[in-house]
Amino acid sequence: MTTLFLNGNYLDLNDKQLLDLFITGESDALAELFKRHNSKMRAVAYSVTKNNANAEDVVQNALISVMRAAHKFRGESAVTTWLFRIVTNAAIDKIRALKAHPVYELPLDIPLITSEINIKDLSMDLVKALKSLPANQRNVVLLIDLAGWSIADVARKLKCAPGTVKSRCHRAHVKLAQELQLHN
Repeated sequence: MTTLFLNGNYLDLNDKQLLDLFITGESDALAELFKRHNSKMRAVAYSVTKNNANAEDVVQNALISVMRAAHKFRGESAVTTWLFRIVTNAAIDKIRALKAHPVYELPLDIPLITSEINIKDLSMDLVKALKSLPANQRNVVLLIDLAGWSIADVARKLKCAPGTVKSRCHRAHVKLAQELQLHN
């Protein structure tokens, strides 16, 4: 094993040996371990997240977790089993985080709002304040206040309850007032 380590040739080493080398300070050994199992780890992450960008984030988070927890590996299972469990847990954490802080995008069939609004009528302060809003609140405000859509139409397009649209709009108005330093 020392000869292979000195030559930087990890091909003949098994996963456990690579993990042991990483624990003793050889960071390239972990890179080799991830290189070997990268596509399977991405597949596991994608199977949970159903999104390539999120799967990529999950694999990166799993790498950090493996780096932190490598010394805790007990060897009761295969290294790959342990790796895939870490990836699965990271993917579940990602899904939970997305549910706690969802990102909403407007459907593609909504016309560009800027085509319905005379941009010159908006002050730079308002544009800056709108950009500071979370996307889900900004979209609702733009559709209702600037494009003139009804709450019911926005709710149908965004596939959410009218009450959700109203609360997003209210929160956006409060934030805009604070940003623009307006007071009731």
